[in-house]
Amino acid sequence: LRVTISDVEADALVRGLDKDLSGVVDLQEFQGFLHDWNIQVPQWQTAALFEALLLGLEGRRPSVEDVLLSLALVSRSPASNPFGFAWSETARIVGEEIQRSGQSLVSFFRRWDENRNGFLSEVELESALVKGLPAIGSKFSREQMQALVTHIDSQGVQNGRISLIEFLRALGPRNLAKELAGAMLGEVLKPIYFYRSALETIFQRYDPFNSNYVHAGEFLDGLREINRQLVAEGGTALTESQAKSVCGIASGGKGKVQYRDFLRSLRVIDTVKRASIMKAGQQGLFAALQRG
Repeated sequence: LRVTISDVEADALVRGLDKDLSGVVDLQEFQGFLHDWNIQVPQWQTAALFEALLLGLEGRRPSVEDVLLSLALVSRSPASNPFGFAWSETARIVGEEIQRSGQSLVSFFRRWDENRNGFLSEVELESALVKGLPAIGSKFSREQMQALVTHIDSQGVQNGRISLIEFLRALGPRNLAKELAGAMLGEVLKPIYFYRSALETIFQRYDPFNSNYVHAGEFLDGLREINRQLVAEGGTALTESQAKSVCGIASGGKGKVQYRDFLRSLRVIDTVKRASIMKAGQQGLFAALQRG
């Protein structure tokens, strides 16, 4: 997902998501979009991702812009800051200024795509900021504008032009990115939650003195053992990157994991996630699943 749609012209993305031209996206259209772009996601995970996109929409069906922004943010690489954190913050401020002006990020991008090729050039972005947001655009020097363009372009395929997805990744609201990441994290942790008793038994083998600690490598080995059980039972296993991410969360970046504390904390995560979904997205998801 991070690479597949990173360098695609804007209209192709919009047409691919909204095939019935209704302006909103249902689960069937969302699944069709991922399939058409050869993004390999199991069907249940596709539904879970769509469910996560509904969070915060207060039950309304997601618009094309909602879905594009969400896809851009959940696939953003945290390491894509070639000029450092300062330019990431600058891009965020520009995004906030665009939304404060009453425009959406998608509509702003399409408005200033003057040659209608589905991308923004450096000249087009400079024109957009100077003319569309003069309060901040006029403050950029030529060198600073080039640095901002390079930063935005680095959010996908770095080739001297800015795609819509790169633009949304760089300028999208960080709070939404965190909410989506939290919702998706809940999906990653779900199999661990349901296999928590088996995991605790596995970790106890590594903890003969009942210290509540295992090394991070042993924790990862336990997740791999659960993966084998998931596959044997016909379930969908965690990818290696997902397993390592969970290990990093559980260890807090340290060498050991308090495994009992971590496994017991998953009950809270699961409960909060379910309550949030029921409040924010139940009606929209039900309608989408009925149509699917």
